[in-house]
Amino acid sequence: MPDRTKDLIPGVFSRHAEAYRDRLATAMDRGEALARTRLVELLAPGPGERVLDLGCGPGILTLPLARAVGPAGLALGVDLAAGMLDLLRAAAPPHVAVALMDMEDLGVRDGVFDAVAAGHSLQFCPDLGRALGEARRVLIPGGRFGATLPRGGRSSAAWDLLAEVFASRLPDAPEPDDSRATRQLVGDDDRLVASVRAAGFIDVALERVDEATSYASPVELVGRTLSWWVCAWRLEAVSEAARAAVQAETVEALRDRFGDGPITILGASVVLSGRVPPGRRRPPP
Repeated sequence: MPDRTKDLIPGVFSRHAEAYRDRLATAMDRGEALARTRLVELLAPGPGERVLDLGCGPGILTLPLARAVGPAGLALGVDLAAGMLDLLRAAAPPHVAVALMDMEDLGVRDGVFDAVAAGHSLQFCPDLGRALGEARRVLIPGGRFGATLPRGGRSSAAWDLLAEVFASRLPDAPEPDDSRATRQLVGDDDRLVASVRAAGFIDVALERVDEATSYASPVELVGRTLSWWVCAWRLEAVSEAARAAVQAETVEALRDRFGDGPITILGASVVLSGRVPPGRRRPPP
């Protein structure tokens, strides 16, 4: 039976939640996760507002959103990866709520959030239209929506070398059939913007953000790359000895080509934004 996204992806992210958190937290601290930072800027959450983070993971976006709305507001992070939610709960202040919830079927009332964010998560939705419709449903009139999605960056000799070694030593990464159409759609700027408009959003905009990630050494580059969910899944399919061999071979290949570092990998993301048409606002809580 073909792999299904919601059977496969939450488990991988849960098993590698700490490594994922550490990799992205490092990127945020270094100012390298520019698209996610830009998303928070575009949503511009204010004190006392209510914000929803779809596919929140360990809270890479949830926590800065929560800081912006403050104790008088509310930030809700939802995800299907229980291991990720455990990490967020441990780090969250009291005005952050955490829920195991499907972004295609949100268990919240209509029109209760001022802003909805989705950081690098929409590509995992088998039914993207339904997820966007749910985001639209739970927003107030005039509410803001924003998402980031990965894009291929400029050619990188270091990344090409990593991919070459992995391809020769590890099985292919999973590509669940039920989300194939979504993966194709989100990679097409025009279709992506059209799908957000079709969900009922106005003033839809998309901007590309070039990102550069620096690694102090080949060891850091390989270690952080192997914590990426695709690589982590591929490593799970081989023995512990094979994992160690792949890591050692990749570090050595990088060192032979690029020395002891630093090494910079160039990438890109897109930041998508829109808002709900204005109308009568909800009554105060």
